[in-house]
Formats: sequence, C-alpha cells, structure tokens
Amino acid sequence: MIGLSKSKMVVTELKDAKLNQVSPGIRVKMLCGMNKETDFLLAGFMQWNPGEKSPRHYHPNCEELQYVIYGDGILRDCEGKEYPLRAGTIFYCPKGIEGAHQIDNSKSDTPLALIWIYPSNDREIVKLVKYGEEKK
Repeated sequence: MIGLSKSKMVVTELKDAKLNQVSPGIRVKMLCGMNKETDFLLAGFMQWNPGEKSPRHYHPNCEELQYVIYGDGILRDCEGKEYPLRAGTIFYCPKGIEGAHQIDNSKSDTPLALIWIYPSNDREIVKLVKYGEEKK
C-alpha cells in the first residue's frame, strides 16, 4: 500500500454496465465517462444484432479507437471503401469528416460487438443521412 492518496480507480464488469438501447437491434453499455467519473475518457461496448447497421457518421471534436470483440461485419469509411471486421480488428477514426465511418452487420447471422474509446467526455456525433448531407 502506497498510502499517499485515496484510490479513484473504477472497476466494472460488462454485465453490470448501464444498458442504452440505441435502436431495437443496437445496444450500448457505457464503460466510463458520461455517467462515471473520468477527466477526459469516454468508452463503451456496442453490439449490433444480425441485420443491423449504424448510420454513417463522424465526430467533429474527437478521434476514436475501436476494437472488435466478436462477430463479423463491414466497416465503411468516408469514401465508401469497405473493410472486413472480425474479432481482433482494431481501427482508428480521426476527428472530422475524414474519419466518417459506418458499422454494418446487415449480412451476418450473428451479433457483432466492439469496444469504442474517445479521448473526450463530450464527443459530438454528426450523422451523414446521405453521403455529403450532414445531420447533428
């Protein structure tokens, strides 16, 4: 025991994290940030059921790192280029339109899940309804 300070470490199990339903087939569990004390970090678990996909979107004020835990799907970038997603895939999205991305699990018969991490507790989301059209 160091004894110099009181620990502020937070330890959580995924099963105990608060569930937020984004849509009927997409769910999010907050791991840290927003409702838990962090200075800058925001992280969560997200799962897409078979047949689901997120809207193409970007974050104008922060970059993002994602790690696929299980499942297979497709990642689309700002130009529409597709990358395969599978357990162990890690991808980085820079802030701004250049980091626009979409997760697609519409062609799979199993759930797709990942952990996302932002270096900002107040990240913004801009959805691209159609390519080039922005919606906050």
